[in-house]
Amino acid sequence: MRKFTVPPVDLSIIIVNYNVKNFLRLALQAVFASRGDFSMEVIVVDNDSVDDSMTMVRTEFPQVICLENDKNWGFAHACNQGIAVSSGRYLLFLNPDNVVAPDTLQTMLQLMEHHPDIGAAGCRMNAPDGTFIYTSRRGLPDPLASFAKLTGLARLFPTHPRLGKYNLTYLAPDHSGEVEALSGAFFLVRREVIDQVGGWDEAYFMYGEDLDWSRRIGEAGWRIYYEAGATCTHYYRRSSRRRPIYMTFVFHQAMIIYYNKFLAGQNRLLDGLVYFAISGRMLILLAKAVVK
Repeated sequence: MRKFTVPPVDLSIIIVNYNVKNFLRLALQAVFASRGDFSMEVIVVDNDSVDDSMTMVRTEFPQVICLENDKNWGFAHACNQGIAVSSGRYLLFLNPDNVVAPDTLQTMLQLMEHHPDIGAAGCRMNAPDGTFIYTSRRGLPDPLASFAKLTGLARLFPTHPRLGKYNLTYLAPDHSGEVEALSGAFFLVRREVIDQVGGWDEAYFMYGEDLDWSRRIGEAGWRIYYEAGATCTHYYRRSSRRRPIYMTFVFHQAMIIYYNKFLAGQNRLLDGLVYFAISGRMLILLAKAVVK
């Protein structure tokens, strides 16, 4: 049985940071400005930033629990480090470039309290210009959905339920309801779920681990819910865009890890097409990154 060194709080917020000090400051300011009657702790896990992020956190937000790594261990590993020192009944994994609205945390906690069968939940993420970010909620990739996403068919036929399954583009952004997968940028989960299914799979360095976790949570019998009435502003991929070549490789590597773990072996022809599409897309994007 888990033993807490401090009394449990309602919510543990775990933020994994890597060289985005200014966005991290905005994220923390928004968290501590949140309205609602709940207790919380905030844990920042830093993956060896060189921009003095943690000096800023210790100076401006002394109430934050700081974990500092001597190398970049990746997102999943850092999330698990945060879990290990957390005490919350609920845990929110929040990207450092994600700014929650004042009532978002309270709205999401009330959702979980009123629906004990919901194991994990996400909110509506908007870009700074207000446009909806479709990765706020997703379907789990299957061979056809993966192929449609990689080849561009999903973009050509966004309202098709099968071809548009990956990003659920056939659903309106303001449609709240049960979904198959959430984004790791805002991922709220019950502690009982983690106790049952385990933490994040550290085989993923970055990308794909949220789909993996969502799948395992759903397969364990928990509902996964998207709440459109709670919002945040997501300054998308501020860490990863600084290393486009490496992150392009990591992104496609995550696709292969997920596909091999859950989907491969059902149809050899389809497996070959998916591997070809992943490799081809990666090579095209790498070539574009090199040219830039």
